[in-house]
Amino acid sequence: MDEYLIGVVRQYQSERIIFESNNRGFIFQGVHLELLPLNQEIKLYIYFYQRLPISEYFAFLNQETKQYFLELISISYVGPKLSLRILNFFSMAEFKILLQNCDVSMLAKVKGITNKLASAIFKHFKNSC
Repeated sequence: MDEYLIGVVRQYQSERIIFESNNRGFIFQGVHLELLPLNQEIKLYIYFYQRLPISEYFAFLNQETKQYFLELISISYVGPKLSLRILNFFSMAEFKILLQNCDVSMLAKVKGITNKLASAIFKHFKNSC
C-alpha cells in the first residue's frame, strides 16, 4: 500500500484535484486541497478506500490529517464523504479544540452530523462529554 506520492497538482475540479505523479494522473478528494499550488512539486499523503462497488483515492496535506480521517471512518455511520465534510468544515486547529471541548452543537453544524453521532465521535476520541 502506498503512503504518499510526490508530484504536481495539474487541475482543480470542484472538490477534487488532478494530481500527476510518475506520468500518471490521479483524481483525489481530500482535506483542504484547495490550498495546494498548481504545477509545483509537492508531497501528498494518500489513502485508497475500497468498499465494493466503490473505490476512491483520498489525499491529505500531512500525516496528522490522514490519521484523523482514518479515525473518523472507523466510527460507525461515518464514511469517507462525511469524514471529509467534517475535516473540511474546520481547520485542523479548530477540530482539535472541538475535540477537547466536546462541542456537540458545533460539530452538529456539519451536514449529516446529529447530536447523537457527534457524541459518538467524541466518545471515540476518548473525551468524556
